[in-house]
Amino acid sequence: MKHPWYDYRDDVLRFIADFAVPFTNNQAEQDLRMMKLRMKISGTFRTLEGARVFADIRSVISTARKHRFNILEILTLSPPQIIARL
Repeated sequence: MKHPWYDYRDDVLRFIADFAVPFTNNQAEQDLRMMKLRMKISGTFRTLEGARVFADIRSVISTARKHRFNILEILTLSPPQIIARL
């Protein structure tokens, strides 16, 4: 009996030969990792508003990175300018 992944064996390690393919395709997990790390280091967020602001900033950074924009440049823009760019 073949393993379930056998039919996908050429795809499993594709990232080794094709550097455009990410090591993992679990982008949602990667995006949440920083939030969990922040909570682990500081224990928790002091306010719900602080958690929302942190999540908003991380969302903008993640989206800018995915679109290969300059992150520092994006963070210096006003919210309407960021929305127009992204």
